[in-house]
Amino acid sequence: MQEIIKASGDVLEFLKSIPLSNSTIRGYNRWLRRIAAHCESSGITKFTDKEADLFIKSQSLCLENGELHPQDFRAQRKTAALLADQMQGRKLVWAIKSYQQKKLSESFEDVLAAFRIHLSQSLSSGTVRIILSAVRQLLFFLEYSGVQKLNQFTAENVKLFLVSSAPRYPSGMTNLISSIKKFLSFLNDTGVSNISAEQHLSNPASRRKKLLPCFADDEVNDIFSAVDTSTALGRRDYAILKLAIGTGLRNSDVFALKLQDIDWRKNGINALQSKTNVLIQLPLQADVGNAIAEYILNARPESDSPYIFLRTVKPHVRLTAPQAGRNIIVKYLKISGISNEPWDGKKFHALRRTTGTRLVKAGIPIESVSEILGQKSVESAKSYIALDNDSLRVCCLDISEYATKKEGLS
Repeated sequence: MQEIIKASGDVLEFLKSIPLSNSTIRGYNRWLRRIAAHCESSGITKFTDKEADLFIKSQSLCLENGELHPQDFRAQRKTAALLADQMQGRKLVWAIKSYQQKKLSESFEDVLAAFRIHLSQSLSSGTVRIILSAVRQLLFFLEYSGVQKLNQFTAENVKLFLVSSAPRYPSGMTNLISSIKKFLSFLNDTGVSNISAEQHLSNPASRRKKLLPCFADDEVNDIFSAVDTSTALGRRDYAILKLAIGTGLRNSDVFALKLQDIDWRKNGINALQSKTNVLIQLPLQADVGNAIAEYILNARPESDSPYIFLRTVKPHVRLTAPQAGRNIIVKYLKISGISNEPWDGKKFHALRRTTGTRLVKAGIPIESVSEILGQKSVESAKSYIALDNDSLRVCCLDISEYATKKEGLS
């Protein structure tokens, strides 16, 4: 146990050197003590990768049973990894770590890598990740079914996979089917398989789209009024909200914005979109520029980070999407008293929908709206027309000329 206690102390010293806030250090110290107690009760004298995996599996059961908060689970997982690294003589590194356990066979991984390159030629990185995730599920299913090579699997394998996956997609299988169709077409084009995607994966039902809301003008005013700009945190959040509503930038692009991306002389913003990997140039409105300048000059922590928006507590690293945006909008919706229920669409992305709807209401052509928002297709911008209720009312037909009669019930 003495070796585990010493290693725990070394991990704490490393965390202090990053540096982290005192409250964060106390949190990690608490998890280190819990791991030490686990080792003592289990007779473990050295906390290796194997022991760390077993500990995390036990904690994942607590997570599934609702006995552990997801944030606490992630903190325990990171603590266990750091302690295992320290006890096995590895250099401690403060970085995001992938905890994916399962891995496909080498041949399947090679095919998946080739498919990724194929998709990346025409689709955004976010869309590629979604498709690859679905295809990876298929490949795991094939391995479990005993299929070791892609030229061995059949249409029946595809059918069984979709049947087994259906319970995980209560809202519809459209995205999953579309991803698998793309993969089968790729296999056909490369001569690996001859399964007809169109024949076996027909999707006769059109996809049902839910029209998510934007914020009304009075709601936007209430949100900004809820921000306390007398504090550094408030000035940062105010600048973020102003930037989002003033430009329509996506959540990921707001928090990826760097100091060099703002051209103060020309009053412009140059943003490389993470979803489309396309550079867009946007005008920097006076109120947006003033809010950002106020934050940078008077509230932004001293840091060598090139990113604009940073944590207010140590370590002063960049804020990351989507969690940061979600936390900010939920916080100010609550303060301003605006109702916010799960899946109601009132999240950070609703600011982008608000910007798009305002542009449509202002009479900007839909093609220009799509270009301003950096969308690849005009179809993506057409949803903002449906949110412009005042203009839609103008399109309603007058039915006063049609005679109607009321019939009583017999």
